[in-house]
Amino acid sequence: MTLKEPLGVYGDKNFTFKGILEHLNVTKDQSDYLWYLTRIYISDDDISFWKQKDVSSTIDIDSMHDFVHIFVYGQIAGWPDGLL
Repeated sequence: MTLKEPLGVYGDKNFTFKGILEHLNVTKDQSDYLWYLTRIYISDDDISFWKQKDVSSTIDIDSMHDFVHIFVYGQIAGWPDGLL
């Protein structure tokens, strides 16, 4: 049996929540997928500070399953196998 699930499509059953939710409580075991989307805004002051201190910015992801993609300014920047 296969189940066709739309990818990245927003609809009536979508919602937002500040924090991470437990998969089975959200999907009621009806889906193998739960999509998370987050945005991180970095100010010009932060960037200036990093440049002055010669600090490199990094993103640390403690765990994930299946895949994760990282975009910077709308362009793909990397994924767990390494940077582009």
